Amino acid sequence: MLFAPIALAGILLAASSDNEEESVKALRVDKLERGMTGRLIYPTERRVFGPQQFYVQKVTAKTTFYVYGHDTDKICIKGLSTEHLAADTAVELSQIFRIIGKKTVKVKAKRTANTKSKSRRSRRTRQPQKRPTMVDPRDVPPRPRTHTLITAKYESGPEHLRVFDLPKRLNVNTITVGDFGDFGQKALAVRQIIDATNAIVGIGGRTLWLRGVPTADLADGDLLTISWLFKITGKKRYITTSGGSQTVFIAEPAGRLRLIERKSPMSKEPPSDARSNGQ
Repeated sequence: MLFAPIALAGILLAASSDNEEESVKALRVDKLERGMTGRLIYPTERRVFGPQQFYVQKVTAKTTFYVYGHDTDKICIKGLSTEHLAADTAVELSQIFRIIGKKTVKVKAKRTANTKSKSRRSRRTRQPQKRPTMVDPRDVPPRPRTHTLITAKYESGPEHLRVFDLPKRLNVNTITVGDFGDFGQKALAVRQIIDATNAIVGIGGRTLWLRGVPTADLADGDLLTISWLFKITGKKRYITTSGGSQTVFIAEPAGRLRLIERKSPMSKEPPSDARSNGQ
């Protein structure tokens, strides 16, 4: 009957492992303080990708890189290898980190000939710049005067980083049929409601035929900001309100904004199953 104690020990070990897993604190990136230990997560209302997927701003050393945190805050990650990491990608941080530093960093403005010639009086009366709210980290906001720099040191967990490529950012001035990606946080201006799922919209000075988006709650003149992936499926010719005709590209939603995991650390090509799902 020796198997009973062994089996019981296995059950207790598994239970303790589960309890340990549950006891790991989730650290919201907008409420980080020095001394905290746990897993970094984005709160639901601030999430662009997954809860633990962060946009890599820059890589500075073999074990140091920076990711965007809350708004314009930056998080310096220390202790994980950056061998296959690069800026302008995303990384999943499922490891446990300890917050070892938090400070306010003053951003030095770049002096130009114009700024040097401004009078002291104009500098005194300048209105303070409102702190921008970053939704998609690829959309660079106006430079704030200060930002918070948080330092997080790797404590435990997987040493291998899961790296993701971001979807293609579509440029409305150069799109072609077959393109797949997102328009970022540019507002889509509703110019004309066609029917329940079709509308003519303007974006970046160009006109698009938006197909597949419910229009019941929309009206001409509304502004939409949609964090969706789109596919350019064709062209559409329509009659304008002035009686003329115009040919525009058709953009159809192709799912929520998602990341594409690299099939190997050295490859930037998306895996075959990701390409078959719309790419």
